[in-house]
Amino acid sequence: MDGDDRTRRWQKLARYESASDTIQLLRVSIAEVRNAPRDPEARRRLRAIAAEHGLWDQLAVLLADEARAAANHPERAAAFYEELADVHENLDQPLETIAAMEKVAALDPDNVERLDRLAWLYRRAGGWAKAAETFERVGQLAADERSRAALRAAGKLYRDNGRLERAVGVYKLIVARRASDTEAWRALDDLLTELGRWSELAQIRGVRVERAESGVEKAALLRSQARALEQAGQQTEAAALVAQAARHAPDNLSGLVDYAEVLARSGQGREAAEILRQRVNDAIDKGSSDDDVAALRLRYAGILEDACGDRDAASAVLEELLTAAPEYLPALERITAAAATDPDPRVHAAALLRYAAALPDHADRSLYITAAAARYREAGDHKAAVRALERACEMLPDSDQLRRELDEERTALAVERATAEAGDGDVTGAERRLRALLATQPHHLGAHLALARILAGGKQLDAAADHLREALAEAPDTTSGEKLAPLVFEFSKVMARLGDTDESHQLLHEAHRLDRRSLPITLALGESCFARRLWRQASLHLGALAEHPDAARHASEVALGLVHAAQAEARSLRPANALAHYERAIEIDPECGAAWHALAEVAIEKGDLNRAAECLEREASATTNPRDRLRLFDALGDMALDVLGDPARAERCWVQVSNAGSPTVLEKLLGLQRRRGAPERADTCVALAAALSEPQRIKALTEEAAEAFVAGKKLDRASELATELMQKYPRDVDAVACATAVARAAGDSNRIAGWLRPTLAAWEANGERDPDPRRADLWRRLGDAERDLGNEHAALEAFRKAVLAAPESDGALAARRGLVELASTTGRPQDSALFALVEATQDPFDVLAWARNLARSGEADDARAAYELALGVDAKLTTEDEKFYAAHPPRQMASDEGYTAPISAADRKELIDDHDDSPIGELLDILGEAYSIVAPSANAALVDANLMDAKRLPSTSDHVAAAMYPQLVKLLGGPPTLLYTTSAKNSRDTQLLLSHPPVVVVGGKFVNVRASSRSEIEISADAVVRFGLARVVEFSRARRIFAVADHDAFRRLIAGLRHAFGPKTDERVERDVTGEGERLRSKLSVALRAKMAERLAANPRLDADAYIAACYRAGDRAGLIACCDATIALRHATEEGRSAIAKLAVSPKYLALRRKLRGRTADAEVSTSPYNRSL
Repeated sequence: MDGDDRTRRWQKLARYESASDTIQLLRVSIAEVRNAPRDPEARRRLRAIAAEHGLWDQLAVLLADEARAAANHPERAAAFYEELADVHENLDQPLETIAAMEKVAALDPDNVERLDRLAWLYRRAGGWAKAAETFERVGQLAADERSRAALRAAGKLYRDNGRLERAVGVYKLIVARRASDTEAWRALDDLLTELGRWSELAQIRGVRVERAESGVEKAALLRSQARALEQAGQQTEAAALVAQAARHAPDNLSGLVDYAEVLARSGQGREAAEILRQRVNDAIDKGSSDDDVAALRLRYAGILEDACGDRDAASAVLEELLTAAPEYLPALERITAAAATDPDPRVHAAALLRYAAALPDHADRSLYITAAAARYREAGDHKAAVRALERACEMLPDSDQLRRELDEERTALAVERATAEAGDGDVTGAERRLRALLATQPHHLGAHLALARILAGGKQLDAAADHLREALAEAPDTTSGEKLAPLVFEFSKVMARLGDTDESHQLLHEAHRLDRRSLPITLALGESCFARRLWRQASLHLGALAEHPDAARHASEVALGLVHAAQAEARSLRPANALAHYERAIEIDPECGAAWHALAEVAIEKGDLNRAAECLEREASATTNPRDRLRLFDALGDMALDVLGDPARAERCWVQVSNAGSPTVLEKLLGLQRRRGAPERADTCVALAAALSEPQRIKALTEEAAEAFVAGKKLDRASELATELMQKYPRDVDAVACATAVARAAGDSNRIAGWLRPTLAAWEANGERDPDPRRADLWRRLGDAERDLGNEHAALEAFRKAVLAAPESDGALAARRGLVELASTTGRPQDSALFALVEATQDPFDVLAWARNLARSGEADDARAAYELALGVDAKLTTEDEKFYAAHPPRQMASDEGYTAPISAADRKELIDDHDDSPIGELLDILGEAYSIVAPSANAALVDANLMDAKRLPSTSDHVAAAMYPQLVKLLGGPPTLLYTTSAKNSRDTQLLLSHPPVVVVGGKFVNVRASSRSEIEISADAVVRFGLARVVEFSRARRIFAVADHDAFRRLIAGLRHAFGPKTDERVERDVTGEGERLRSKLSVALRAKMAERLAANPRLDADAYIAACYRAGDRAGLIACCDATIALRHATEEGRSAIAKLAVSPKYLALRRKLRGRTADAEVSTSPYNRSL
């Protein structure tokens, strides 16, 4: 090519504004190709024009016309058809691409490059038969490694699609060209076995026997050959082979190996592997030769990898083999074959060198070392490649080919060093080195590329562009496209940086044409098309990246490219194809945030919010920018909590960014962790405290963090925060309480005492003696610490001060227990502390201790009451306790005997009324003023309760209720009541009916109980009756009967009162509630309505269920007062009333009342009927 032609190569094209100008330019460029079909520059200019202006469709029409017109000029027609194939491929038209390439192949049938491209086009389009035939043709024409690769591709296609005969022919060609290809021999063996061609199979196995090196391998192959001959009917020859096999290895050895091979082929790989493992161990134990053991191990490794798919285990076996026999060639060959598939070429290079080291022949060793150098060159490790080639040249010093390759690698190494110098800052030296190299080797493309990159890196973009343009123009015409492509690619990047995106796009097209298998080039071209809104081309180039063999090495870039491919599909009105691209993107790179975001949008469109949340969470996890990561996880947490109702996911999201220092996120995270009481909130509290500036919030968060660390068993972290609190807030009650709680959890009594002594002393010195429960608890903690340290006197003083600080607090209660425990060791009485403990907790051990103290002090009545409580709380009495209990029974009362005095209103309020009575109790008292109007008659109540058969109980009856009930009414101040009895089956012991007056129906166990005199009374049975009837007396009061008689009706009553007389609200009211409210409004007078409205205005919130429970507790208390036996009361009380009875049973007020009512020193009895006199 003359100088003028070279000067015009790779020059920038002129731009045309109008469509007619560009079409005309296309025609001119086509004419240039027509005149010089082999001129690459003319064809490049044609493609560049189409790429810049997006005229692929128009170019396809023009090229088709020109190709048909050039039918009499094969070279010209082939050029046009090849360009037409490129255009169709850019337009994602596979069938048209194949048709054009078929025309090219027909015009130039022996061109290996074009046939290979056609074969791959067939394969991608699913035309396996034509692909296999074309690959086979390539294999026959090519003379290098490409031949074997093409034949292997053809054989696999034939085999996979059932064309076994054709596959056999192909594999025979492979082994004919390279007899050492063990994979091909194995495939040929399998195919002939499947076809049942036993004689031919026997011949093939005979060839493999000749190639086998170890005795075990030869014996196993001879046995398999014999088996094939048996199938062919040649029994005599088969027997001879079996005998021959026995000479190479014992029958028990080779037979087992052969059997294992059969098992492996039948799908029982694990069984075969176990047989060989055992045989390897046996051979080692028996001291078999190294070759025999190595052969067995090789078989074992082969079955592990091929039949079991366990490559790691197979590699371990091979390493054991080579440790024992480092130069065992079959094993090294297998390792080398496996390394060839490794994504890192250096692994294969190392395996080749290891194999070469074991070869005896210098020529063979040089061949494998050279192959290793090629793999190092492919990996970019030029230093290792130079070392390998130097070794090869030492073995074959007369090889000009090796010398040339060594020179090329040394040059490449020099380029690499220059590039490293530039990276270290010596740009001038690197540029000088590269220019000197190019002066001697002007066509070294690697040096040109390195120099251009150095110039571009130094912001000499124009110089870099000029250098690349000149290098490309001067490149020899014989330079392969794969070598030119990197320069063109770099040229496109330089032009893009110069702002000339049109030429950059043209150059990317040219680079892609030169090397269609280069992933970076295809990716850059696809991204350029995407940026230029060429959606079809962008989806074509970027979508193809998913199947690229190097996709895993460029996972993040390929995944983002697939996302753009999906977006291009959607924008070219093919959204159905987008989802597959997104899913493939996350398969290649699970950290591709853009793909996860797109999948989330798809899920939202489908209404699958859970899937959307999963995808968004993966997107946020893949995000590395701290601000974006915080924003995404924060928003996702809000979505999980507010939309999905998934607090666990929300917490997980906020935890991911808890170290970002965002107070908003930390507040939300802490709220969720508090809700579930998570110890993990400690770290959140610490982080939030560090992000805030308000001192009080910081203190509160530090305290919470310390408590949470204790809960999470992280006492070291908790102790650090406790020390910090005491240093910053030594006189703050909350801080001191938190710090000492941490020290107590750590068992550090010294620290507790050291902190509390000065703190509590300072508060006392300042006169700070408010009844604060927290300070009482701190005094108690000091007492515990002093006791642990052996300072009993100081502990005693601390406990006493705790009781004085807040007598009713939990700290004071614990201090009293401490006083009691100290008393047991010091001998000092602490009766008041023990009584306070019993009053607060009713612990069985404390109750018994209290009862014994009372007994020892001679307070028999109170001691009896204490023992009754002890029995009620399931305490175990000793023999001495039981003797005292039996010796001091309560005073017996006849059934009709009156109590010494009724309970006063003040005593009733203190002993019976409940703290939850208000405000509903006051409302019912108001309603009670109209009780006769509101409540139904007695007869109506009996009918409603289906108790028409109940009989009125006259006052003269000998029934226990007739005698006892009036006395209980007098005692408790109950209302007038009508007594009935019923003998109906399954009737209750007592039943209270809401009526005016109230009706009490006695049945069940009480129906036949008769009144008794003192001498006839059985104390426990009498107490049961008194307890039950006393509860009814309490329930019959106006403020109780509405709640106890019918729970559902009571809830409706309360709702009706609120609706009729309470503040107006927008809440929806049920119809039955409205009706109840109107009924009550119609019954009550104006004055009562006003009272009711006033009460409800002050207390609009009414809890009917809480009041029902309060009524039952009040009834149980009344029952205890009436029966004066805590054991009976606790056994027959409601679940809600047991605790109330226990607390009442130890109160001084109750004990005094009990002594008055039932004590041995009670006043003379009040007689009302003959039943109170002994008969």
